[in-house]
Amino acid sequence: MAIIPDPVTILNLIFCIIIVFLGYWEYRKKESLIALYIAITFGLFGVAHLAIILGVKSSDIFILTIRSIAYLVIIYALYKTALGHGIRNKTTLLTLNFLFPIYILNFNFFHLFNFLFPIH
Repeated sequence: MAIIPDPVTILNLIFCIIIVFLGYWEYRKKESLIALYIAITFGLFGVAHLAIILGVKSSDIFILTIRSIAYLVIIYALYKTALGHGIRNKTTLLTLNFLFPIYILNFNFFHLFNFLFPIH
């Protein structure tokens, strides 16, 4: 295996590493499971990028498997978020509890805020 110094793949690997660290940091700080799933996903993408840099062909079964697992992790996280099962963190629940009285007091303001900053 020869090292392939492709600048796009190297840049993708660097961004993956940054996202993994930020996702893990967010998870540890706010117990956000979605951040953890994002970190896991980009960690897997980073493994695929590293393998390509080390000379593995992008059509290799190893790369395809790693990328497929990464996509499945993020699909699972988004599905769980859409259902609202076990993904929401304490900050999201506090935000919802804070916005509910605003909804009762001023219906139009709530809809404007929800349009600008959706919390779904």
